[in-house]
Amino acid sequence: MLPVPIVIGLNYLSAPLEVRERMSLSDDLVIKTLSNLYSQYGNKIEVVILSTCNRSDLYCYAHLSMMENLFLSFAKLSNIDPETFRKYFYFYSGVDSIRHIFNVSSGLDSMVLGESQILGQMKNAFCLSKKTGCIGIFFHRLFQDAFSIAKVIRTKTDIGRNSVSIASTCLRLVKNRIGNLENSKILFIGAGEMIDLCVNHFLTAKPKSVTIVNRTLERSKKLADKFSVNVIPFEDLLGVFTDFDVVISCTASLDYIISISDLNTDHIEDMIIIDLAVPRDIDPAIGNLSGVHLYAIDDLSGMINEAVKSRLDSVPRAGIMIEDRIKIFMTWAYQRRYASMITAFFMRVESIKLDEIEKAKKMIMQKGICSEDVLNITVDRLLKKLSHSIIVALKSTSKENSKHVDDYFYRVLEDLKR
Repeated sequence: MLPVPIVIGLNYLSAPLEVRERMSLSDDLVIKTLSNLYSQYGNKIEVVILSTCNRSDLYCYAHLSMMENLFLSFAKLSNIDPETFRKYFYFYSGVDSIRHIFNVSSGLDSMVLGESQILGQMKNAFCLSKKTGCIGIFFHRLFQDAFSIAKVIRTKTDIGRNSVSIASTCLRLVKNRIGNLENSKILFIGAGEMIDLCVNHFLTAKPKSVTIVNRTLERSKKLADKFSVNVIPFEDLLGVFTDFDVVISCTASLDYIISISDLNTDHIEDMIIIDLAVPRDIDPAIGNLSGVHLYAIDDLSGMINEAVKSRLDSVPRAGIMIEDRIKIFMTWAYQRRYASMITAFFMRVESIKLDEIEKAKKMIMQKGICSEDVLNITVDRLLKKLSHSIIVALKSTSKENSKHVDDYFYRVLEDLKR
């Protein structure tokens, strides 16, 4: 049995936020998981793990017989039992898995249709796998094609037209609620790429003040200097949290940064909190407080869908381009597959030949056996060994494949006549 590409994963469509946040994987945990899989399977498997706020995907090039073990290894990373996890995961193999990977890299499977951030995230996932030795010839070619088709689709279609992103959606949401931001004080918690994008968007609305806070003061200062905004130490966060009109948080914390027990609810009048983190940064119970409007990342999906309607016309064309690239990739994969099979076949034939030569030499050395008899015995034995597997395969051929096998067999017979 030859290996095939496999996808095991969940995303914003298949699983609710409370499930996805349990599968949010840091780079360190991804590297550890990749190392464990490599230690277990070695060169028998190729692996890439993609973990974002909206999806956790395990991409493998492996034997289908490994699928259950791979699923259990992936599910073990969460605190949910495997049987519950099966309700939310999707599985693809073969061409379907390749189509999924191309769709993901091109932003066709994203919450924000056509968003470009996923391509960088996928490239990072590929690099982590490469560092741990989990990339072979098959995945190297597959992911280079995935990166390539993503760029082609963005260049030749309008899938990325207009500025639609989670960051721009956050700004639109806040404007819809409070209108002009000139009297608003904005707090950003975190210093990663998402917060960077959000700060950039919100500054265009000219708010009264913008402040950044992060566990690592150096990172928050670097981002604050980039945009010439305020920064506060992380230890001061709880004391000033309710002083802001708008709070947007996106960190890699595994626990709540703000719990309901941390707040003095008497000081909250009207506050918008947008929690973009997975797992969540803000205790969901805070959303029940009077005067607080709390939004998680899934709450943005309706606004995002409305904003990307203009991009929908590009989806069919992008789909055709992906199908064309799949055909090119599959041609390469089949050629490579049969090349390796042919090489293995000739290596086996060579081994049989050498074995029969050794046996023939021993018979020649025995008295009473003429060279003609040795030659006949050797050739008969060689032919039986070579034809046995072919005969067994022909007898076990299913009706569905018989026409293909018949055509192939007759072509072989014709070639032998020449």
